[in-house]
Amino acid sequence: MDSVMLDRLKQIGDVILVHDESDAQNHIVLYGLNYLIGSEVVTEFGGYLGKVRDYTFNPEDGSVTSLHFDSLGTPLVPSTVLSTYAVGVGEVL
Repeated sequence: MDSVMLDRLKQIGDVILVHDESDAQNHIVLYGLNYLIGSEVVTEFGGYLGKVRDYTFNPEDGSVTSLHFDSLGTPLVPSTVLSTYAVGVGEVL
């Protein structure tokens, strides 16, 4: 999977713009964020809510701001097909 470092982003909006294709790099370790997708989301008491399908981050510092989850935890299934939910990271233990 190709990855782009935050300092190489030119613009974030409907699409993410980079300066040129050399900004995309293969096999970058993303500080564990690549393992976040598919992780289980459970309540404080152990109740199963779903699996992480995506996350939102702050482009200024790279911090994760919210987790998006559904019953499958795969971004390959369109969110229009499944009920999806989001939770702010302040709600995560």
